[in-house]
Amino acid sequence: MQNEAAIKRNYLLLLLVLPLLFVLIYYLLDVLILFALSVLLAFIFDPIINFLEKNSFKRLHAILLVFLIASLIGMGIYSYLIPAILEQTNALFSKLSSTFISSQLILFEDKLHVLFPFVTKELITQQIEKISTGMLENLFTQLSPFLTNIFSFLAVMIILPFATFFILRDRTQIIK
Repeated sequence: MQNEAAIKRNYLLLLLVLPLLFVLIYYLLDVLILFALSVLLAFIFDPIINFLEKNSFKRLHAILLVFLIASLIGMGIYSYLIPAILEQTNALFSKLSSTFISSQLILFEDKLHVLFPFVTKELITQQIEKISTGMLENLFTQLSPFLTNIFSFLAVMIILPFATFFILRDRTQIIK
């Protein structure tokens, strides 16, 4: 009797706690992901730091050296990728000049008029203008979340190394 009551109480407690746990995880997901990435980086860097520590480096100096090397590698990759991306973007925009777009739209309107002769050119032009205006408005509405994501990325790029540093530095105290 008492055993069944305890089991029912445990199930009821589980049914109450589980949804609260999911809600808590949902709201803390960004922090948990950041912490998980910090732990992952700490696991990646720890063998290198241990090797340097065995070869007469203090742990703090080994951590700073590994971070410096990782930062230099990251900056090297970005300094190579960013100019290439900008160059390709500029090439794309130069190809998409307004005269080029206008000529392509005229060709597109003509092809549509040939395919659908019962539709007037004016109606085709109106529909294309309507669609392009909607696309432009959509571009601006998508720009705001993009900028927000950039700032979030920069915040992560600042917080992640600090969290990883402290995990690496205080590894022995964390394990205890």
